[in-house]
Amino acid sequence: LLYISHEIIFHEWTQIRAGLASAMVLPMIYNLQLGKKKTFFILYIISSLIHYVSIISILLLFICRPIKTKWLYLGICLAFVILYSNVVGVLISSLEGANLLPSRVQLYLGWERHTYAAGLMHPKTFQQIITSLFTILLFSRNNNSLLKNTIINTYILSTILQIALNDYSIFAFRSAGHFYVVEPLIITYLISFFKEKKLVLSICVIFCIFLSYLNYVKLERLEPYD
Repeated sequence: LLYISHEIIFHEWTQIRAGLASAMVLPMIYNLQLGKKKTFFILYIISSLIHYVSIISILLLFICRPIKTKWLYLGICLAFVILYSNVVGVLISSLEGANLLPSRVQLYLGWERHTYAAGLMHPKTFQQIITSLFTILLFSRNNNSLLKNTIINTYILSTILQIALNDYSIFAFRSAGHFYVVEPLIITYLISFFKEKKLVLSICVIFCIFLSYLNYVKLERLEPYD
C-alpha cells in the first residue's frame, strides 16, 4: 500500500527500469552484511546495466556499518546547508561553463516540467524527513544488527539526497527514490516500538490512502496513456 500510494508514479509506469534497479538495493544490502562482496558487485553491475541511477549504489559500501547518531544528524544538517547555499546549482553552472556537464544531465535540465524546486513541504519530502528523525531518535538507544544498521543508514542517505537536491526535483526523486526502497522496512521497525501495533498500523494505512488520494485525485500526478 505504501508503494502504490506514491512510488508507483515513478517506478511502475514511467520508470520500470529504475524500479527494478531500485529493488536490487535490498539484495545488495543483504549480501554486504553477509560479507559477500563478490555477489554484491555482480548485483551492482547488473542493476547498473538495467538503469544508470544504480551507479550510486556503490555508496552502500561506505554505509554498511554502524554509524554514530551524531554523524547521521550531521549528514541531514549538511544536506540543508547544501540546499540553501545552492551548492548544486553552482556546481552545475561551473560544469556547464567548462563544457563538462554530461549530456544526460543537460537533457534533464531542459525538462522544465520535471526540473523544479519540489520544496521541503512536498508531501514525500516532508514525510521522509520526519520519518528519518524519528528513526534516528528511536534506534540510537538500541543495539541494532548490522543489517538493521545498514537499512537505517540507507534510508538516511535517501533523505540526505532528497534534501540536498531538492531544487532539482528530477535528480532528487531519482537518486533518493533509488534508496528509499527500504522505507517499508523502516516503517515496520518503527511500528515495532509501539505497544498498540494494530492501532499504529491502521494509522499508517489511513495515511497511505490519504497520500494516494492526494497524488492521484487531487494533484493528478499519474497521467493517462495516449
